Amino acid sequence: MATLTCNACNKGFIDDSEQKLHYKSDWHRYNLKRKIFGISISISKADVLVIEQRVRNILKKIGRDPDSISKANIKSFSPKQTKQGIRGKLMREYQWQRFEQEFPLTRYLPPVVCRYRLLEEEFNSPIQPELQKYLTDEDYRYVRYLVFKFIQDRPGSPLWMNTTFPIFPLLFGGWGLFLPVVVGCTFDSSEASKHVPQTSLVIVVETSDAMGDQKRHKILMVSDFFYPNFGGVENHIYYLSQCLLKLSHKVVVLTHAYGNRSGVRYMTGGLKVYYIPWKPFLMQNTLPTFYGTLPIMRTILIREKITLVHGHQAFSTLCHEALMHARTMGYKVVFTDHSLYGFADVGSIHMNKVLQFTLADVSQAICVSHTSKENTVLRSGLPPEKVFVIPNAVDTAMFRPAPEKLSQDEIVIVVISRLVYRKGADLLVEVIPEVCRLFPNDLVRFIVGGDGPKRVRLEEMREKNSLQDRVEMLGAVPHARVQSVLISGHIFLNSSLTEAFCIAILEAASCGLLTVSTRVGGVPEVLPDDMIVLAEPDPSDMVRAITKAISILPKIDPQVMHLRMKKLYSWHDVAKRTEIVYDRALGCPNQNLIDRLSRYLPCGSWAGKLFCLVMIIDFLFCRLLQLWQPTEDIEEAPDFSLPNSQCPEFKEGRSLRSRRVSF
Repeated sequence: MATLTCNACNKGFIDDSEQKLHYKSDWHRYNLKRKIFGISISISKADVLVIEQRVRNILKKIGRDPDSISKANIKSFSPKQTKQGIRGKLMREYQWQRFEQEFPLTRYLPPVVCRYRLLEEEFNSPIQPELQKYLTDEDYRYVRYLVFKFIQDRPGSPLWMNTTFPIFPLLFGGWGLFLPVVVGCTFDSSEASKHVPQTSLVIVVETSDAMGDQKRHKILMVSDFFYPNFGGVENHIYYLSQCLLKLSHKVVVLTHAYGNRSGVRYMTGGLKVYYIPWKPFLMQNTLPTFYGTLPIMRTILIREKITLVHGHQAFSTLCHEALMHARTMGYKVVFTDHSLYGFADVGSIHMNKVLQFTLADVSQAICVSHTSKENTVLRSGLPPEKVFVIPNAVDTAMFRPAPEKLSQDEIVIVVISRLVYRKGADLLVEVIPEVCRLFPNDLVRFIVGGDGPKRVRLEEMREKNSLQDRVEMLGAVPHARVQSVLISGHIFLNSSLTEAFCIAILEAASCGLLTVSTRVGGVPEVLPDDMIVLAEPDPSDMVRAITKAISILPKIDPQVMHLRMKKLYSWHDVAKRTEIVYDRALGCPNQNLIDRLSRYLPCGSWAGKLFCLVMIIDFLFCRLLQLWQPTEDIEEAPDFSLPNSQCPEFKEGRSLRSRRVSF
């Protein structure tokens, strides 16, 4: 039975000799260092032994001594040498702690200050081909960096001052949990070798992390609709970006300026947003310029080292122009359609032709429901196999039901929507008086949140039928207050005339409300039958559905409904499925201009030729910009990410804020 223990490693010992031997081990010294800096989680000895064995196997293949792993302890760690004194010491300790948090399985390097440069500066190291021939594909699952570090030992000076460069990191994969191991080799090429005893080869090995084998994408989200504006598209982009950041991808958002909000901002989780200086022209859309946005988009794509462009919403002018310019520059593009459109009216005819032009050369497309997929395929002529269905989700951590179940002495029906024709505001004008007539004596009350041109009709209806005490008009409701409005009701009423996917229904169901909705678009796909009552977009049928919902209301448990929504819809699941689409898009073959033009010709007898002319001009303009400002003259922005960023649904109490950054 173990009578002695090590608190740092959570290990027991039978006698003193075993305990002393453990205190001399690298395993104990590593966990002790973590404990000093307040990092409580310790690694097991088995993990260390497994990783060391992987390293020895790699050393054997490249002709090194498998037993030459250094046992020296590190004295300090600092990406850049700080000033001496207490301030420098505190800074080095802070940076070591940050390094430990990012690379939890880091072993101790030799007693030198280890300084790293940006990885992007070292991609073209001449030693990469030499080492590739020794390593198999299996090794690449673990090897992440190969670093050559030259140590010059000058007499009379501290060892940290004798560390010189170059350092050559070679990137072989994504981020994960890392283990640097030092391997010695001889160096005697000059007289200076008398003071340079060895060159250290540092191999960083990754443990079996779930994300280790996957490729890290650098995504540019583009849309005219984003924060501070609120809506379904805005929430989708924000939550999807946050969860992609959690999955170790880089995400940058591009949108137009909102009032004084212009320039570069950072939002929750380190999400970078470019508010380019274009003002909205109509319905939050920028004025179509075709080529006016190319210079600034080209600069952002190169500066952020983007690998894939993801556009959102067919209404967005900025989205269409970004996808066009990205394809001209050779980037892979993905488009997400969030709405349904008709085929007969003049506006839909023109919008469908623009969508056909944009999607003619798109890599992959995403729709939020099967109905939306069918609509998009018919409108754009896109092959169905290139369109994926990925539904929206809801932040269940934010939309929680009331702690106690509401009394049903008075039934409260909540409506939160833009008061426009498309959202069925005219239906509400006829439905609300009829429901109040069927349930007198204040048994039913309505709360209407939202604003729009149809609000006047609702106000007139309330005055005409003397329903001021039974119909409460809240006006525009900030997104932060939506949950507090929802939990004050029993039933959520959605009267939309067209919906590809209604996020408002998910938010209401997550708050424990029974939903009554029109049977339009993709709404029947959103919730199970026992959580929603569907009706045709007809006043009499909607009144019947509300009556049925009131009768089954006693059977509804808000807490159970919330837990079901937690399992049904998750932004993390949406991000993982979107990640698969990104992989498919990047796997599409590259095509030259001639091959791409052949895709535009079938768009119409005259429209096809016009689209080809637009793309040829865009191609020539892009080449002119390349001559005027070569790619190498555009400064690349360093990647910035927060190691502890989390998906919104896993992190409570966060706020949708942004911080302005000055350069």
